[in-house]
Amino acid sequence: MSIPKGTRLGAYEIGALIGAGGMGEVYRAHDTKLERDVAIKVLPEAFARDPERVARFKREAKLLASLNHPNIAAIYDLEEDKGRHFLVMELVEGETLADHVRRGPVEMADALRIASQIAEALEHAHEKTVIHRDLKPANVKVTPEGKVKVLDFGLAKAFAAAPEIGGDPGNSPTLSAMPTLPGVILGTAAYMSPEQARGKTVDRRTDVWALGCVLFELLTGQGAFHRPPSRNQSRARQQADMSAPAKGPLPHGRGSDVQTDEPDTVQEIIARILQAEPDWSALPANMPHGIRVLLRRCLEKDRTRRYHAAADVLIQIEETNAAPAPGPARRKPRPFWQWIVVMAFAVGALAIGVSSLRKPSAVPLPVTHVVMATPTASQLLLSTTAISSRPMMALSPDGSHLAYIARGTAGSPQLFVRAMDTPDDRPMAGTDLAVDPFFSPDGQWIAFFSGGTLKKISINGGPALTLCNVNDPRGATWGAHDTIIFSPNQSDGLWQVSANGGQPKKITSLKSGEQSHRWPQFLPDGKNLLFTSLTSSLPDNATMMWL
Repeated sequence: MSIPKGTRLGAYEIGALIGAGGMGEVYRAHDTKLERDVAIKVLPEAFARDPERVARFKREAKLLASLNHPNIAAIYDLEEDKGRHFLVMELVEGETLADHVRRGPVEMADALRIASQIAEALEHAHEKTVIHRDLKPANVKVTPEGKVKVLDFGLAKAFAAAPEIGGDPGNSPTLSAMPTLPGVILGTAAYMSPEQARGKTVDRRTDVWALGCVLFELLTGQGAFHRPPSRNQSRARQQADMSAPAKGPLPHGRGSDVQTDEPDTVQEIIARILQAEPDWSALPANMPHGIRVLLRRCLEKDRTRRYHAAADVLIQIEETNAAPAPGPARRKPRPFWQWIVVMAFAVGALAIGVSSLRKPSAVPLPVTHVVMATPTASQLLLSTTAISSRPMMALSPDGSHLAYIARGTAGSPQLFVRAMDTPDDRPMAGTDLAVDPFFSPDGQWIAFFSGGTLKKISINGGPALTLCNVNDPRGATWGAHDTIIFSPNQSDGLWQVSANGGQPKKITSLKSGEQSHRWPQFLPDGKNLLFTSLTSSLPDNATMMWL
């Protein structure tokens, strides 16, 4: 029940209600002693009736009051009057980040400035062993002067309100229950880390995850683990158009669900946090590579691979902002290697087939030759009996990374990745027997075939994720809207599967005289597709076709 305006609680005269949630109601109030405006948070009635919870909160409030940082809203006091327990806090004018995001994505520079100030606040609190546990856009305000203030710092642990499921999962009340014990859920659904969602003990890396969620939302205008609304109807239509499954590649893992435009539930959000990836394609196309790396490191489900401190986020933002604009590549001294491979990238027959579809360039582009060397621990595989005539290397769309197949230390084919501005090659764990590497349109993922499955792995490393089963593939390509087209074997048409995995769907059928459709390749628009139609047992009798 709201407190009427003009009511006195101790020395404070209550004004307008300015917020409410699972952790109490917040009022603007006037401090009649010090003649200043403050914010009063009145604790929930159920909370106030439990002496043990009040005592625990008082202990926590003392620790929170020790925080002194320009980006953290201060706690002044904890008082009781007329049976009501309430916090006296700094009154922060301005809008919350939730208010900003409702109007759409925030400009890149502003989003990074806000994220930097949040990271500074988190780092200060973490040094004093205080974890926020409930960082979300509704708990961050931007003052009219542009100063970021993080609110309710650490209160998610101090409160022990009963869980409330329902409403808006992006701004739901804090879910909590005996927060000092493992095996409980504590936090707001849409911004909870995987370890929070599983009820495990949390540390500062939980706040780093939430910061990644907040930055993603600022840049895209949508929650990192909300169902993208722009795709709901198209996905539902795709499912409606599908008839009974035909024989073909076997699905692996989570199937494709019919998605509608119904609001996400808390349970759906938590399931997505535990199992799915954010919609990386929603990020701005001109976003610096360093910020993409930052978001992926913040939102690593395995917290051992996540940034370990808010300071890491701050450093990454500062280094990205300070990085010079891309220019001509500088030549670096070449160390001694045992094997040197000269690789010339040519357009070949593909250029001949596509040339009629493209307008001639006004100025012909120069031919570029690249000389690279593999490390002594690997041996580049170009053609062997087991994997003859298969693509063994791929260049990312922006030209920044090269993926190739080489013989690893164990002797079997393995995927390696090299950033083109460094001489170092990185073996990718979990990619044994890899063939046919190809990049996602944003260059952040590499897909490949291995042991009868189609898999993908981040260019930054991590686990290789299985998308579906494939018997004897003949090429694949990754297009717009996270769609992968592949040839499952040497006697079938082309199939497509979501880059997030699920049930594959057949998209081409063989006509009379055709033996297979293979080696698909999306054109630069990411929509039209070029592929080879094999018309006899002889590989020379092939026709390039496009959809």
